[in-house]
Amino acid sequence: MPPTDGPRQDPLRRILFWIVLLLIPLLLLGLAEVGLRLAGAFAPPALFLEVEVGTVRGYRTNPDVGHRFFPKSMEAHMPRLGFQFFAREREPGGLRVFTVGGSSAAGFPYHSHASFTGLLETQLRQLLPGRTIETVNCAMTAIGSPAVRELLPEILDQQPDLLLIYMGHNEFYGADGVGSITAGPLHAARPLVRALLDLRLASLLRAILPERGGGAEARTGRNVMETMVAERRIRADSPLREIARRSFRDNLEAVLEQAQSAGVPVLLCTVASNLGDQPPFGSAHPAAFGSEAAFESHWQAATEAWSAGDSLSAREAVGAALALDSTYAAARYLRGWLRERAGDLSGARADYLAAREYDTVPFRAPQMIDREIRAAARAREVALVDIDSLMTARAPGGILGEEFFLEHLHPNLQGHALIAVSIARELADRGWGAPPAQWRWDRHLSVEAYLELSGVTELDLEIGDRRVHMLTQKWPYRRDGAPPRPYLSTRSEDVVTLAEAFIQKRLPLNQAHMELADRHLEAGRADEAMREYRAAFAMFPLDPLPALKLGQLLLRAGRARAARRYLDLGLALDPRSESAILLLIQALAAEGNVQAALAVGESARRMHPASRAVAALLDTLQARIGGP
Repeated sequence: MPPTDGPRQDPLRRILFWIVLLLIPLLLLGLAEVGLRLAGAFAPPALFLEVEVGTVRGYRTNPDVGHRFFPKSMEAHMPRLGFQFFAREREPGGLRVFTVGGSSAAGFPYHSHASFTGLLETQLRQLLPGRTIETVNCAMTAIGSPAVRELLPEILDQQPDLLLIYMGHNEFYGADGVGSITAGPLHAARPLVRALLDLRLASLLRAILPERGGGAEARTGRNVMETMVAERRIRADSPLREIARRSFRDNLEAVLEQAQSAGVPVLLCTVASNLGDQPPFGSAHPAAFGSEAAFESHWQAATEAWSAGDSLSAREAVGAALALDSTYAAARYLRGWLRERAGDLSGARADYLAAREYDTVPFRAPQMIDREIRAAARAREVALVDIDSLMTARAPGGILGEEFFLEHLHPNLQGHALIAVSIARELADRGWGAPPAQWRWDRHLSVEAYLELSGVTELDLEIGDRRVHMLTQKWPYRRDGAPPRPYLSTRSEDVVTLAEAFIQKRLPLNQAHMELADRHLEAGRADEAMREYRAAFAMFPLDPLPALKLGQLLLRAGRARAARRYLDLGLALDPRSESAILLLIQALAAEGNVQAALAVGESARRMHPASRAVAALLDTLQARIGGP
């Protein structure tokens, strides 16, 4: 017999051996994942949290949901989801609207009550009287279509009557944007990567492992815009532009597919931005450009002439520069500015659009984003409100600027109001919520009236102005390294100090409104106090105190019916409040409903048997009707 080195192994058994050997670690990891899930440990932050206050039960938005999308190093200025509340049980015939998007949709620099979603809620209540309207703004600073796609299933679980989508500005520098610090190299496999990151094991590793460069961003005093940017120059011919377009298209398609499969109507909006009053943040020549010296000579002559007020020479010089490179964003903007002042509005608009298109720091969505939005609306047959076109039609010369925007893209209050009413008109035309003839446009109010009903006050305006000032004192608005310019306010000392307290995170926004209301009341300004109490309750409807104080002031003003509404809301949050019950009894009696007041009083006596105030008020009411 020939010699052998040992028993011969079956090839199939060897293959099975290696398969089992490879599967064992995966099995152990799977068991660990299951164990963490069963223990409820290291779950990614949910979009909504259950809440119960008094007899009020519902859900609130989770301010910490941003931890799903942003690194730990951003903890000092982690984007946070604004507070929103909605009831667990829906009112019969009620309408519930959810909004998704980035900071423009969230309402920055204001709270959500001043956003187009907040104003839309107020408008719908006015135009559809008798209907319960709830809007829930799930938009958040620095998120784009990848995050919206991930959050959508939790929104659809709440069975909305409408999904509003206003997104597209954050596809480069938002969470998972192609030019952001969270992008990663696998753009095409982003949904898979996100699914892996949502595993409990991934959360465990993030919690225990140090982050590369952890905390550096916070120490340098950067804002969110600067922190999120990894690619500070994205040329118009960069492959990242096409990757961003495809990513947005795919995510939008997935969002629309999910919504339509769940039977939820969708209203898409194009996005708009400042053209005439916002120079591009960055400019660059094409990669193969070879005439830098000649271009620079013309460009320097153009800027010097412009600085000297010689518009004709500046226009000639910038034209010569653009003949060499028509993609240099700053030159396109300057020629647009010169054309606008010369009355050539059509030419100016074309140059401003090109300046935005070629901006190498594309915080403003380029035109390809709106093209994808319009294409998706047509393909999916969903409602579209072309906000960009609507604003352009109302802007002087068709050039969008500070009449609708605070800086590069965040709408001002007039901008939010226009978006809100444009959405309302589209919904009315489509018969959403009620047939078109039943929409009460005869009850339509002014922008100022809607802002007041939504709870927007001088305090919100001061906070907004301060936030915009802080934003525009840093990169990419300023690159000179000079100290920030001082902020000057013309508003009252009370408003200024409370705005500072909120911005410095020493006071929550609703408490700042409460404090301002108290100061107005001490000074005898009851109307101003009521506006602030109304604002405090509008933005945080789980605190009974502003509702009760507002009810008390309305009762003093002889508005018993309006007072009763707020007293009912306050008592739902604090059913045993003796002071609230006493006010409710007085409100019912003032309305002439003495029997109902007595019934509430008897219930209060059983709840507070030792209360002299309740007993005295009951005696007064009984004497009023001639009872014992």
